[in-house]
Amino acid sequence: RVSRACDQCRTAREKCDGNQPTCSPCFDLKRGCTYTSNPRKRGLQPGYIRSL
Repeated sequence: RVSRACDQCRTAREKCDGNQPTCSPCFDLKRGCTYTSNPRKRGLQPGYIRSL
């Protein structure tokens, strides 16, 4: 399991192998492979505060 998928695999919901600078799916499809440095936070789930 990869700790962080590249941006393109994440958007396309594809299996990313995490190779850098270019992962295998991006290499095969000849697309740019980028990794954002700041992962997005999901925030609180709806109803979490209400349950407290």
